[in-house]
Amino acid sequence: MNLQPHAIVYIIIFFCATALFLLAWPRRKTYGGNFFVLHLVGLAIWDIGLLIEAENKIIVNKIFWSQFSYIGLVFVTPLLYLFLVAYTTQEKVNLRTIIVLMIIPVIVLVGAWTNNHHHLLWTWFAWGAIQYNILSYGHGILFYVNIIYIYFLVAFGMALLIRAIPRNQPPFRSQLIAILIAFIFPIITGFMYVFNIEPVRGMDISIFGFLMTNIILAFGFIHYRLLDLVPVANDNVVQHLQDGMIVVDWRRRIVKINQNAIDLLALSGGAFIGKDLSEILPREIDLDRLLSNRTPYDLTLKKPKTRYLDLRSAPLAANATNSPGSLLILRDVTQQKEAEINLSKANRDLKIQLKKINGLQEQLRDQALHDPLTGLFNFRGMDEILDDLLEKCRRENQTFCLIVMDIDHFKRVNDVFGHQTGNYLLQEYGKFIRSSIRKDDFACRFGGDEILLSFQGMPQEIALEKAEEIRLGIKNIEIENHQSKIFTSVSIGIAFYPENGNTIKELISAADQAMYEAKEKGRDAIVKATMKPISQW
Repeated sequence: MNLQPHAIVYIIIFFCATALFLLAWPRRKTYGGNFFVLHLVGLAIWDIGLLIEAENKIIVNKIFWSQFSYIGLVFVTPLLYLFLVAYTTQEKVNLRTIIVLMIIPVIVLVGAWTNNHHHLLWTWFAWGAIQYNILSYGHGILFYVNIIYIYFLVAFGMALLIRAIPRNQPPFRSQLIAILIAFIFPIITGFMYVFNIEPVRGMDISIFGFLMTNIILAFGFIHYRLLDLVPVANDNVVQHLQDGMIVVDWRRRIVKINQNAIDLLALSGGAFIGKDLSEILPREIDLDRLLSNRTPYDLTLKKPKTRYLDLRSAPLAANATNSPGSLLILRDVTQQKEAEINLSKANRDLKIQLKKINGLQEQLRDQALHDPLTGLFNFRGMDEILDDLLEKCRRENQTFCLIVMDIDHFKRVNDVFGHQTGNYLLQEYGKFIRSSIRKDDFACRFGGDEILLSFQGMPQEIALEKAEEIRLGIKNIEIENHQSKIFTSVSIGIAFYPENGNTIKELISAADQAMYEAKEKGRDAIVKATMKPISQW
């Protein structure tokens, strides 16, 4: 099969468009990416129609495939213009604008398929260069309306590119220049076709310019990462933000970074655009979590000096799922963090000091309430404590027992063996008494060698047995001093409420009197108030 020379060009254009489609498809999420992909689809349809028309030798069939090619032809330029609008402004094109831009292409497309009824697009058909199987078309008013509309969009598209180029930094500037150069060639070939400056009479060469366009765009995709990196205007406001700012595309490539972000991260070198975000952020940051969940991070940088940063991210579009990228904000919170650390340290030190103070206060309180020698309560505040205990027993209709005991011949121990030995003996007595009474019972060193005990809610019989247990226990305590064994006994007086008194004062007096009776009866005994002394059990 011998192909016409221009048909071979159409085949090359088709494969170039297909290659560009494959390069652009993964990048369709960027602003304008979908319009660019559809533009390539329209170009392919236009090209297929021209290819089949070039190889067909029947006029009716050639006209049909020319009509078919208009399905792509009328939309190629509007879609290209929409791509340029979205790509240079980085804004989503609203539906109303799309509909308005598609009105004339749809009218022209309908006119192509209904041309037999009105001849507004093609006024006549005749063979041109027969050796190349070319059919010439006479152009009607609808054709020129479409041409004027196309070049109107081309002019505005080029204006957008020319305006955007100085506002962007490399490599975005290079991307835009590549796009501008790429679409100059279709403009030239289009003019040549409209004004009959074609190499072969009747040959539509307007699409030939897209061969060079495809080659330049392929170079742009590979070399300048076209549609990989999203161009963002180099606004002075961004550069002078006090916070650091980083913009990344949907593939986490850096497309914008201001000087404050470079300074905050202490980055060196200047080629940050196009790098992966992971190359400039600490490794411990989970980028998936940062960009997907929008979870803020607290960064601590040690070099060149300790610095604390707050890192947050937000999608570039309202719909976070289909966002073409993310905006990252870095804020220096060093002063705030250091203030928090200092405050936390001060609070920690204060807690330690308060704990020490509370411990000292507790120690002082314990020393104020307890006898340092025996570990029992001392006489300070004794009346108040005993009054409370008695009042509780009175309210709950419980028994209350009060004991006064005195160590027999304790003065002689001090005189013969010394006060140090006497003190040691008191310590042993205190240990024994504390281990012998209940938790709620009260034990107090009442005087030099007198000890007062109270039992709450204890029946008289049990109280008398407990007193006897204490008497025998103390009698069995002995210490050694210079190979001498020292031991003593106690005389105990015991009084009960309300039998022997209604107040603590009355009960102490009754128990004290009973204790003296026990001493008069021979010591080492227990005497219940108003009762005869109980002999040794």
